[in-house]
Amino acid sequence: MERCCRGSAATHIIGGLMTKMPNDFAAFMSSADNKRQLITFMLSEWQQSRYANSLHDRTIFFVYEESCIALHSPDRVSVVTEDIRELASSQEEADTRIILHCVCAASSLTPDGVVVVKSSDTDVFVLLLAHHTNISVSVVLVTGTGNNKRMLSIDAIHDSIGSEVAAALPGFHAFTGCDTTSCFVRKGKRKPY
Repeated sequence: MERCCRGSAATHIIGGLMTKMPNDFAAFMSSADNKRQLITFMLSEWQQSRYANSLHDRTIFFVYEESCIALHSPDRVSVVTEDIRELASSQEEADTRIILHCVCAASSLTPDGVVVVKSSDTDVFVLLLAHHTNISVSVVLVTGTGNNKRMLSIDAIHDSIGSEVAAALPGFHAFTGCDTTSCFVRKGKRKPY
């Protein structure tokens, strides 16, 4: 239902590096087939050894269908591909998969580490607050663009509103309007809160 509401676009065939980018990239990305093709192309392209130098000292994660594939280069010559089983998920929405990635990233950090999430989506903000206790390190949300860019401490906001309110936020957010539901006419979030 959600996909139908977002609209769709004609399937664009990605034939290789010389394929021209569509004029309306937002419309292109509204097609699940186009997204699948783009991820498949990017994944196959970045596995080539000519990207090994760019992948040295960093890891790129590709989420494809239910799996998550990591690419890195230990020697600047070859690219190593790993299927990260702990990040496999049947969740279709990136919003919910971000939490899984935060928990996984936090498990490899020291207690004073920080997970940084960049998103302008309110759903992600709400989910980070609700699942704050599952992420064992500090979490910072970077939101906005240009001069309006802000860094929000999820820890401080969670401490301010308390665990009970944070746990209730996803239900409240869905009921008062989110990505997949409309809000009640002339009823914002402040009054119900």
